[in-house]
Amino acid sequence: DLAAKLCVTPAGAEQMMVDATLFGLKGRRLTVGANRLDFHTEHRATIDSFLYRPAPIQRESLVAAPREFAFDAAIDLFQVFGWDADRQNLQGTLDELKR
Repeated sequence: DLAAKLCVTPAGAEQMMVDATLFGLKGRRLTVGANRLDFHTEHRATIDSFLYRPAPIQRESLVAAPREFAFDAAIDLFQVFGWDADRQNLQGTLDELKR
């Protein structure tokens, strides 16, 4: 949402580049929140840092569907932990959290 809001300001452009880097991941594991079933197997990161750098995104696309780009990044990050998340699962979790 931040990138979508930024791209319609004077700081924005017709094409936006959104990079994200996370450090200190090696050995960390995914867990689930309270009142949820735990993973059947442990999902632990084997690399120390994660760089998400997609191709430039058109302003129109970013404003129209910022969550889709966020889901892309989240799915790529979860793969670092060995978990193959899908959009439908992520959307369901997000809807649940918004209640």
